[in-house]
Amino acid sequence: MADESILKKARGRALRYLGYRPRTGKELADYLRKGGYEEQVIAAIMKEMMEYGYIDDRRFADDYIRSSKLRGIGLRRAVNELKRKGIARSITEECLKLYDAQEEEAQAKALVEKKIRNRRGGLDRKAAANLGAYLYRRGFRSDVIRHVLRECLEQETLDELS
Repeated sequence: MADESILKKARGRALRYLGYRPRTGKELADYLRKGGYEEQVIAAIMKEMMEYGYIDDRRFADDYIRSSKLRGIGLRRAVNELKRKGIARSITEECLKLYDAQEEEAQAKALVEKKIRNRRGGLDRKAAANLGAYLYRRGFRSDVIRHVLRECLEQETLDELS
């Protein structure tokens, strides 16, 4: 087993790193690897952090998806970020059950309506294309973007006729 002083140093480093914001297991392991710690030390620290509840990928994914909703981030982007952070696909899929498709659509529509309100001259095809690109960068799925923009264009047409 690793020297106790090395474990103590690695533990302190891990706790400082976790003190800034919640992390995934992969993020912590990568951080300790960059610090030059051996795999057995990393494994011991990871086990300890999980036992104390400092590392919990399921909770991290739940919180991340919840905060993504609040920040106007789409489902596609949230999934990609969780994957990049090392969250297992099974955990991600389990957490996505919290994310309602109609909720994502309403969120996209609210963003589009906000952009339209701030814009002069209404919504034409070019503006709709720009809004579609904006929503795509925010991480919304293509089918949601098409549906929301089609709805907004139809509403704009009805407003012009009345």
